[in-house]
Amino acid sequence: MTKKTTKRLEDHFENFNSISEIFLTFADLSPAGIYLYQDGKFIYVNKAGEKISGYTIDELKGMELLSLIHPEDHETVKKIMERREKGEKLEAHHYLRIKHKNGGYRNLYVVSNTVMYKGKPAGIGIALDITEKNDLQEKLAYLSSHDELTGLYNRNFLIEEFKELINLAKSNQYSLAFLYIDIVRFKEIINIYGHSTGDFILKEIGQQLKKSLKEDYVIGRLSGDKFGVVIPKLEKIENVSKVAEKIINILENHIRLDNKEVPLTASIGITIYPYDGKTVEELIKNAEIAMNHAKKISKKENRSKYMFFSYKLGKQIEEKIKLKELLKTSLKYNKDEFLLYYQPIVNLKTGRLEGFEALVRWKSEKFGILPSEKFIQIAEETGEIINLGKLIIEKAVNHLQILDEKGFKNFKVAINISSEQLKSESFIKHVSKITENLSKKDRIILWTLGITGESGEVADHLKKALRGDCSIEDKKEDLIKEIGDVMWYGALLADELGVSLEEVAKININKLSSRKMRGKMMGSGDNR
Repeated sequence: MTKKTTKRLEDHFENFNSISEIFLTFADLSPAGIYLYQDGKFIYVNKAGEKISGYTIDELKGMELLSLIHPEDHETVKKIMERREKGEKLEAHHYLRIKHKNGGYRNLYVVSNTVMYKGKPAGIGIALDITEKNDLQEKLAYLSSHDELTGLYNRNFLIEEFKELINLAKSNQYSLAFLYIDIVRFKEIINIYGHSTGDFILKEIGQQLKKSLKEDYVIGRLSGDKFGVVIPKLEKIENVSKVAEKIINILENHIRLDNKEVPLTASIGITIYPYDGKTVEELIKNAEIAMNHAKKISKKENRSKYMFFSYKLGKQIEEKIKLKELLKTSLKYNKDEFLLYYQPIVNLKTGRLEGFEALVRWKSEKFGILPSEKFIQIAEETGEIINLGKLIIEKAVNHLQILDEKGFKNFKVAINISSEQLKSESFIKHVSKITENLSKKDRIILWTLGITGESGEVADHLKKALRGDCSIEDKKEDLIKEIGDVMWYGALLADELGVSLEEVAKININKLSSRKMRGKMMGSGDNR
């Protein structure tokens, strides 16, 4: 309320000595609460004041003003009232809390002044209800530091707290630990149960971590299904292992969905300050390196795994990153760096040379000659396996054409391909196009690594078919379903029986993918 407005109201009361019709109309239309009190009791409250307090005007009339005020605000209000009763012209701007009729408290911003009413000093004020605004500010403040879904600290706040703890550890010369937690195959859970169930599980994880770990631990959600835990003061390294094992136990045995346990697999990377890094960025980065390494083992062994960071591991990752960048560049600009070596394929029954198996090597200017186990996995992870596969087939076809010119027209070349290549339409089309000039397309034989696990029955059936013990047609539908509905260029399904390529070529299933059965004839180990 401005001084000008207050003066007008004061003049109004002096002149009329009563609440006029004009004032009542003005006050009742106001969205702000307007009140008048004298001798510590309400004389008048408008309709907005009713809404703010929850009391009717009749209930408020004669009510002690202090009976509505929050106890912590009593002293402030009492001092203002005392000064008004002495007739002091006091304009006050302040925040206070009043007790609503339902028992809760409302936050008000009040502008008030002293007026004369019926010849005596009185207080008049305008009250704005700012409860929702305060609630919003509190929520925004909460969200600035917390993850809304899990209730844990968010990444930014965790990092800020982490920095403060590092400063304390540095000043007091003690260690601390950071654990980087990832839920293995969480995307599969979302694909099966949906995003809402995934959110519920993440919320459960947050609650269980807060409930089970010590209060002074800083626990946060880093992103998605990844969490971080800072142990602020580390007395023994062994204690970190116990915390990691406790977290694994929580995730494997205490996450519930519809009153049923949802066993989760976790991979955890651990770093120790100051040994594995002296900044938050270093410690989190190195913990993530350790976590990713643990994750590979978790997926392979189908169990939770935690791992401490080591600089040897860090160097391996660093080298891998460099290889990723160089591989992409070489496949685009330096294709001659990729060489094909050939391993002979000999029919064990006849002793006749039937073809070759192509093995790729990378002659890098920076790293020297690299065997395929050094870069094939990287190519698969980055998606460059498609381009690498195309290049290998181009080179193999070119070499077959050179053999043709020299009169050797019956040799075949076997090339190992991955499932990602089989799924790639561009790869299949490229193979079809590049083999057009060969006398027979099945001179390029594509195969993938052996059929295992649930497909074992299919593998056995293929073996029997090669021996002549049964017909491929007997299980044609199963074979197509299990092995894959993809384009093929001949089939190399060789085992220790020493089956020739001619015998294998008799197997003709439309759109049957090529597969290699592990066996002595082809040898073992890397075949790319």
